[in-house]
Amino acid sequence: MTFVSPRLRILQMGDPVLRLVSDKVDTIDGEVGNLSQRLRAANRRAGGVAIAAPQVGDNRRVFYYDIERERSKPMRGTIINPVIVEASGSVTMPEGCLSIRDVYFDVTRPAAVYITGVDLNEREVRLDLGGFPARVFQHELDHLDGILAPDRMNEDQLERFKDDYRTVYGKACPDLR
Repeated sequence: MTFVSPRLRILQMGDPVLRLVSDKVDTIDGEVGNLSQRLRAANRRAGGVAIAAPQVGDNRRVFYYDIERERSKPMRGTIINPVIVEASGSVTMPEGCLSIRDVYFDVTRPAAVYITGVDLNEREVRLDLGGFPARVFQHELDHLDGILAPDRMNEDQLERFKDDYRTVYGKACPDLR
């Protein structure tokens, strides 16, 4: 079955929808499949590595990812109702966000995570992630919980972020908790 994929606008920081906690998906049906295809198309158009449903105005616990891993082995798919079961270590690395275009920032997160969820075929997904994939999944999970990257920053990181935001957008940064 082919789904029509209308262009989706990626919501930007300051939009209140990005602060909502997403609803659990109870039924995986064609509507969720359609959402996955629209997320994939929006992510591809934006040149991202992942995108969460709230970033396109959909309040369901779904995100699409397309990450190049070691030796160019792609890791791509849709995960539904993801949960971090275990996290370990700590690492500070730069991040970007499709909802905060053209601003990059340091965020401290766990270095490794074990995540569970389900895929579009209702099969259980279990991922033991480290490095860049761990960071991407944590970032997208934050979107599902109404958390934006600046919420994870320490005071120094946040001040640098605000300065960079003002430089790029010519105005004060909105929506900081």
